[in-house]
This record gives sequence, structure tokens and C-alpha cells, in this order.
Amino acid sequence: MTTNAQKFNWEEKSWKLLNYMFDDKKVLVAHNIDSFNHFMKTDIYNIINEPELNPVRETLDYNPDKTVKTAEYEVRFGDIYFGRPVINETSGIVRPMYPNDARLRDLTYSATLYIDLHHRLIERNPKTGEETITDYPTISKHSIGKLPIMVGSDFCILSDKTTLTKAEMGEGEYDYGGYFIVKGTERTLVNIEKRVENKPTVFPVPRVKRQKFSNICEVSSVPYGSRAIPKTTRVMMSTKGNRISVYINRFKKEIPLFVVFRALGIMTDEEIVKIIAPNMQTSLIRLLRGSIEEASMITTQQSALEYLVLYSQWSTNYKSVGIELQTGGGDNEENEEENSETKADENDEVDEAVEGKSEEKPKNNTKNKRGRKKKE
Repeated sequence: MTTNAQKFNWEEKSWKLLNYMFDDKKVLVAHNIDSFNHFMKTDIYNIINEPELNPVRETLDYNPDKTVKTAEYEVRFGDIYFGRPVINETSGIVRPMYPNDARLRDLTYSATLYIDLHHRLIERNPKTGEETITDYPTISKHSIGKLPIMVGSDFCILSDKTTLTKAEMGEGEYDYGGYFIVKGTERTLVNIEKRVENKPTVFPVPRVKRQKFSNICEVSSVPYGSRAIPKTTRVMMSTKGNRISVYINRFKKEIPLFVVFRALGIMTDEEIVKIIAPNMQTSLIRLLRGSIEEASMITTQQSALEYLVLYSQWSTNYKSVGIELQTGGGDNEENEEENSETKADENDEVDEAVEGKSEEKPKNNTKNKRGRKKKE
């Protein structure tokens, strides 16, 4: 009986795949060109249309008490347009720029970025709050700068000249692009491998480095459609006791898994276990036993939140937000008073010791003086 692995000819298929990849020469630079095309067609629009950046408002005037903005100027970015690489000659002639022109004349192979600007004036009555909006004519295709163009991309001038050969345009036959030309010099981007976002990655800790945790699951979280910095969250299995802990940014240490759930408002062990293991698998429940026992002392959402505050980076200010830890109370105040008393006693002892040493020094000096007098 033959298996699927025996039927599949790995050697033949592997060589066929390699030959297919190298038959298409552009595959060697396709990752650069595809990435640049995606940036120009999608990412730039997303960046400009982010709610935090668009529209932009500038305050022009306040009421006498500085409590109400009585006049604001608003600018909203509209459609985006890309030009083609051109050369502006000193004679006033504008002609297309080919990549070879940029190489020979030490120019940057770039295109102008244009944008529509919608602007208006917002005037506000400080007493009634009524707004009066004055819309101004749209500024169409306003130039806001230049962007380097990748050779061989959809925005390169070579992609339009399909009837001309590469030699006629000054390009090499085996040059497939995928780079920029900056001041006449060809420059490329160094690709960096990055961990995928919003997907959990699980990996075991090597036995040599295994001290506290045996397995770690990491998730780099970022909101969809946002360009925010990813926040890494780790779920870790301890080497002893099968206790699961969670590492969250801005916390000084790992938080027990069930404490995190109770801080989120999921209180009973049964509810938490059903979320982790919907089918109530016996093996998973056994795996969670250590975590259940670890968080057995924290039974309310308030105590869980207080636990989180204790180990957060702002734990020194927890009293200012009205949170009193259950582990604190009067005992802590008495301990603080005792510590302050012991510190005061220690300080007194240090002061007495210092004073004693300072009193001893003049005696030594007098002895030295007497000795000198005897010698004289």
C-alpha cells in the first residue's frame, strides 16, 4: 500500500518549482516592487486619512475667560495625486526624466505628490455655543513635496513606455529594478523580517534557558487599519506547578491568568475555564488547576484591580486614585511608623558615632602638639 508521501515525487516537484521561479527573472525583486506599489496605492491614503491627523484644526481666538474657542481654522486633506518624474531645465522646458538621466546628471528619481485641501473657518458664539461655518474654495492639486520612485514600479516612467526597448531608454537588459536613485546613486532598501501581528506564536523555551517558564505564547497586538506601535503580550507556562502567567506592557512582573480575568469582570472559576476550554476537556482543566489555586485569594474584581495596580509602573501613586490595598490597611501604617522610628534611632546612633569621632580628633591633635613641643 502506497502513501501520499510515496506518490508525491519531492525531488521532481522541487526542481520544477525552482525552475519556475528563475524563469521569471522579476521574482528576485518582486518583493521590493510589490511592497512599494502597495505603499503608494494604499498606505499613503491610510496615513493621511487617519482620524488623529485629518482634519487639522488651529485655534484663532478664545473668549475673555479662555474657556471657549470662538474661532477655529480647519484644513481637511482630500484626494491624493502622483505626478511623473520630470526634469525642469533652466530654459523652462519640462521633459520626462528617465532613470538613466538621474544617474548621469546626479539627480533624484522622484515624483511630485499633490493633494486637495478643503479649508473653512468655524466661528462659535461663547454664550449660546452656536457655530457659524464659512467654507472657502478648495485648493486643488496642491504640491506638498516629492517622493522617490522605485525603478520598475507601477509609478516608474518605464512602465508607460511599452513600445520602447530597454536599450532605447538607457537601461540594461537584465536590470529589473527594485531600487531607488538618489542624487545619481542607486540605493536599495534592506528588508527586515518582522513577526506577524495579531496572531499568536507559541514556542517552547530551550532547556538550557528554562528557569521560570517552559512555554511562551506571544501576540503583537495592533488595531486593524491603524499604524500604531504593536504591543506585545505574553502568556507563559511555569516550569513547576503548571501555573499560567500573563505579561502585559507597563507592568513590573507577570500577572496570574485568573487575576487578569477577574480584573476584566469574569469572576467565577467555571466561567473562566469555559472561556479557555469551551468543550471542558479534562486535560485542559488539569492544566489550569495550578492557576486556579494561585488566584484563589482574589475573589472580587476590586481586589483583582488592586493587585494589578500594585504591580503597575504607577504603583507608587495608587493611594491618590482612591484604591486601598487589602494587604495594607492599619498594619502597613503601623509598620511604616515602626520603620520610621527605627530609621530615626539608627540616624541618632549614626549622629552620636559621628560626634564621638569628631570629639576624639582634637585629643589626637593635642597629643601631636605635645609631642612636637617635647621634640623641640
